[in-house]
Formats: sequence, structure tokens, C-alpha cells
Amino acid sequence: MNIELIPYGKENKISRKSLMKLANIQDEKVFNEEVAKLRKKYIIMSDTTTGGYWRSDSKEELQDFIKKYQYRSYDNNRMIMLAYKELEEMEK
Repeated sequence: MNIELIPYGKENKISRKSLMKLANIQDEKVFNEEVAKLRKKYIIMSDTTTGGYWRSDSKEELQDFIKKYQYRSYDNNRMIMLAYKELEEMEK
């Protein structure tokens, strides 16, 4: 899938169904894998409430994205530390 298929601006977001059609992908799993590949190189925004994909053209939107992922990172690291602590207890 080509990144150029994903428009800039939330107001121009493209639905999953439309993006799959443009990319000529029929399988949901293949589509998800293609989006994951693109997300390794590009920031792709998505809206789980109303659906759709887009690339940001907004400073504020990117700042919110950064905050969201920083929080997720913190939360994931906290869970990893708890798991290590529990593992240490099991090994005693």
C-alpha cells in the first residue's frame, strides 16, 4: 500500500473500506499488516470512534499524538516492571 493513498487532514480522512478498495486489498488481515508497515515509517492517524485514516497537518494534533503515545509508553513500562517483580517473586 502506498502512503500517498492516505490524505492529509482529519477533515479529509478516508474510511477503512475506501482505503482497502483504493489499495486493492480485500483481506482485513492483509490490510492491517500493510497499515502496520506504513506506521513504521509514517505517522498515520486513525479514529476508532468514527473511523478513518489520515496524515496530520496540525501541530496541535501531533502534540496530542505524542502525549497519547508517551502515556502508553509509560503505562507499558510500568506493567513490564510489575511483571519483572512478580517473576522475581516466583523465582524465590
